[in-house]
Amino acid sequence: RSCAEIPINDDPLVEVMERFNVSISTDNPNIVPDPPTSIVTIIDNDVAVFQFTELEYSAIEGFRFICEAIELVSGVLTFPISVTVTTAQSVSVTAATADVDYEPDPFPGVLIFPEGSGPGTILRDNVTIVDDDIVEETEDFDLSASITNPSDPARFVDTRDMAVGLIMDDDRVTIGFEMPNYTVPEDGRFVEVCAVVLDGGL
Repeated sequence: RSCAEIPINDDPLVEVMERFNVSISTDNPNIVPDPPTSIVTIIDNDVAVFQFTELEYSAIEGFRFICEAIELVSGVLTFPISVTVTTAQSVSVTAATADVDYEPDPFPGVLIFPEGSGPGTILRDNVTIVDDDIVEETEDFDLSASITNPSDPARFVDTRDMAVGLIMDDDRVTIGFEMPNYTVPEDGRFVEVCAVVLDGGL
């Protein structure tokens, strides 16, 4: 038995399985290699790790878009990896309503990190906000992200595959008296003075 050690380089590249051949050759005609070639398979131990860059993404309603971002935290890609971002109804009391406060389509959005992407690579996508004229509290919706192809050697940082979108209202309402002047007789016992919405909505 005779052995040879072939060094394997442990690199940071996220790769598919790689193979190379090892062959036996000799000048001695009395020695017959059988088989003459063996295949060595290198199984990659690197994983691409992603995360939302922030826990919350916000925008003023009139800006029309909330821009969320996904970052490649570790790993260097030797092939493209896609990340899918989706929106969902929040369970909070200030939940925004899809198709009323924001447009979920064309979601889910797919962000494709190309070959050669490395740590610090950031891709962005937008959620469209509906600009209404109703005075509201800040409303929210949920964002979640996942690896599009589950078989890809990739994952998210724990708890950083979710984020919150915040829609900050920019509407104002103007109120005023219903009448500029009120006249009442002294024995009328009371006067009814009314305020009304002059501009905007509640």
